[in-house]
Amino acid sequence: MNHIKILFKILVLPFYILAIPLPLNAQTRTIDSLRLISRQLDGKAKVDALNELSSQLASINPLESRNTAKQAYKISELSKYDKGKAEALLNEAHYDFFAGNGDSAISVLKKCIKLTLATKESELAGYGLACLSDIYQNMEQRDSAKMLADASLKLLKDAGQPYHLSFLYNTISDYYEIVQKPDSQLIYLKKAWAVRLELKDKTYLPHTAIRLSSYFVKKEDYKSALSYLEKSQALLGRDTLENVEINLIRQHKALIFAQQADYKKAIYFFDKARNYFEANQIPLELTELLLQTTEVFEELGNYEASLKNGYNALEISEKNNFKKEHTRALIRIALSYYDMKQYPLCKEFAQKALSSAMSGNHQRELSGAYNLIALLLVNEKNYKGAHAYFKQALAIRTKINDVIGMSSVLSKIGDVYLKEGNLVAGLDLELQSLKLSTSIDNRLGMIYGYAKIGNIYTLLKKLKEAGAYLSKAEDLSREIGSASVMIDVYNYKRELYSAENNLPLVTKYTKLYDSLKDSLFNAGVSNRISILQNMYELNAKRQEIELQNAKLQAQQNEIRQSKEILITITSSLGLLVILIVVLLRNFVKIKFLNQEFIKKNAELLESRDEIEAQNEELAQTNEEIMSQRDLLSLQNNKLDDARELIKEQNKKIKGQNKKLKKKVQKRTIELTEYIQQLEQFTFISSHNLRAPVARILGLGNLLDFKGLSSEDTAKIHFGLITTAREIDRVVTDLNLILEIKRGHGQELTWTNFHDVLDAIKISLEGEITKSNAIILEDFANASAVKSFRPYVDSIFLNLISNAIKYRRPHINPVINIRTEIRGDFVCLIFSDNGMGIDLTLYRDKLFTLYKRFHSHVDGKGIGLYLVKTQVIALGGKLEVESQVNSGATFIIYLKNKNVEE
Repeated sequence: MNHIKILFKILVLPFYILAIPLPLNAQTRTIDSLRLISRQLDGKAKVDALNELSSQLASINPLESRNTAKQAYKISELSKYDKGKAEALLNEAHYDFFAGNGDSAISVLKKCIKLTLATKESELAGYGLACLSDIYQNMEQRDSAKMLADASLKLLKDAGQPYHLSFLYNTISDYYEIVQKPDSQLIYLKKAWAVRLELKDKTYLPHTAIRLSSYFVKKEDYKSALSYLEKSQALLGRDTLENVEINLIRQHKALIFAQQADYKKAIYFFDKARNYFEANQIPLELTELLLQTTEVFEELGNYEASLKNGYNALEISEKNNFKKEHTRALIRIALSYYDMKQYPLCKEFAQKALSSAMSGNHQRELSGAYNLIALLLVNEKNYKGAHAYFKQALAIRTKINDVIGMSSVLSKIGDVYLKEGNLVAGLDLELQSLKLSTSIDNRLGMIYGYAKIGNIYTLLKKLKEAGAYLSKAEDLSREIGSASVMIDVYNYKRELYSAENNLPLVTKYTKLYDSLKDSLFNAGVSNRISILQNMYELNAKRQEIELQNAKLQAQQNEIRQSKEILITITSSLGLLVILIVVLLRNFVKIKFLNQEFIKKNAELLESRDEIEAQNEELAQTNEEIMSQRDLLSLQNNKLDDARELIKEQNKKIKGQNKKLKKKVQKRTIELTEYIQQLEQFTFISSHNLRAPVARILGLGNLLDFKGLSSEDTAKIHFGLITTAREIDRVVTDLNLILEIKRGHGQELTWTNFHDVLDAIKISLEGEITKSNAIILEDFANASAVKSFRPYVDSIFLNLISNAIKYRRPHINPVINIRTEIRGDFVCLIFSDNGMGIDLTLYRDKLFTLYKRFHSHVDGKGIGLYLVKTQVIALGGKLEVESQVNSGATFIIYLKNKNVEE
């Protein structure tokens, strides 16, 4: 099995890692290899093979792709292979989306992203977010799409897989195209182009080239549009002239030539791409191409060819469950029937399109269906119904920010008002339509807007305004060289000059109109004849090639059959001769062997009895050996059990030793710290008790003097009492510290920081009022902690008291208390604007008993020592930040866990 896994890694995994789209013949071979290899693998290697197989099948057999992804997911669960599960979910979501199950695709992708984030597969998570953003864009949920794209960018910008980043850039560029921000769209398209130029495999490049080309087509910069396609085609190299990417380029070239009314070239490139997609069974790209070809034939007026392609697209989309493409095919067929004035058939397909768009929630297609039904109602002179459907179409196009679509619908509603005789309302809508076309520099829409507005002004007898708008329409149509638009402009200008009774100009524009009409008709007829002729020639050549191939195949079959017969005859003759020779030799040998057999048989009969006797002895010996072997096996089993027991005991002993060693180390550290604390405590207690004891002894000695006055005696008594009180204070402090160090032994309770602060404010009410102190609190991050309440009270009291005590002169103290969660700790952070402490000098002495750093205020030097001692007793720690005259910040770490822990 190992050699199969190694072969799989060599042949398949490089494609999986780079996600390289293969030429179709290579792709088919890879799919066959993956099917074979995946059957021979198990565990994670099998999952990787199945995921790659699912990816390769996506464009050829979507249903098998989905089933393969589900199989990969099941095995991943058994193998506990999270990355394999995530990749399987990505493939499954891909199928659901193209099958029109947008909600299911979103649900699957969310599951994938959650899994990848939990397992820290950040790159896969980023790619999943990018795919989810792309789906939301297609579902017209732009805000969600942008938010997801931003999240994806954070994960992918430093990732090691540039393809995923370039995919995200393409997705973001699509977003900016939808929201009509062409400058931002171009920035991200160029970023995607730059990343894909750096990739070793250039088969990614055409997809971005097509987007860039589409961008420049909208700008009517056909030279730049074609240049990106040519660059990507050149970079694909000689060995990729017949793959998916090169035919996608051909398909887009066809669209560009159709845009320029060069239908002969458009049909040529469409035909080349179509043949490839059909031959290699790539249904999604074939459906898209058929829909585009349908539109071109509609423009040519070749409705028979348009319907043929539309029905073909409908059949493929139904077979593969491409719901959005199915709806678009219904709309294209309905439009062809509308142009052919086959209104009942148009209505039938428009209703089907409406139902399909609603069930799949395809907003853009739904607006197209509403538009179609409105046109049919206009034809029936049901203007009220037409208004209602046009308004529904307009609402959808406004929602999805389809500016060209909005402009078109407004113009159509204006046409309805003109038919109703409401010229003013029609003019208002045409002006709105023109404004939208101008905002995005849609020059074709601008020409139609100028022309229609000029015509309405003519009908309103505002001939000066009519002339101005029609002149703009004429100038712009000449600039872009659009003869099909120019013919309407000539017709409207002829009507304008007729209203002005300007017969010379009426004659001039009538001639221009008639001439252009004849030219367009002849050109259209010539184009159709040329196209039909090309199609006929292509079909004839195709049939001729197929016929020649059939003849060649027949000839090859005849030659092969003749060779087989000749070989059979020759072989048969040779075999016959050999057989005769062999038979003669065998006859002689058999005769000799027969004699030998008779002799040997007699000898064997004699030795048989001896062999039987030996067999009996051997049987007895075997029985003895078997019994000894069983005994030995039993002993070996006992030895194995003993070894396992010893091994397990050794393992336990090692674990116990390890734990014991850790405990000893921990206890040693604790004892060392405790000894140091005892030494410090002993030093401090002896130091602080020595002075008052010496004073008491001195004062006692004074009492022995005779002749002391009553005043002297009173002073000595006062000194003794004062010193005794000082000793009592020191002893009290030392007892308090000892009590803390021994452990409070009290049950921990939930301690609310608001309650603690309120109690401390009452205790320090006098100091707060006197100093005008301001105490700010923010316990939003943690309002309570499970701790020993008296210690928490003491920490608040000492830190707030110190902040007030060591305030800067003439500045009201401001004390800010807030909480944070840091890991396993609740942090209490006390900040003030007081005098601060020079930590470079005093950091090591800051929490020492009876140490003070400001002499202008009364104090014992025990407060900070108590705070630190209590925090450590609670299992926490303490940090300080401070600068002289800039205040101080104390950060108290209190353990955030249960009593049992």
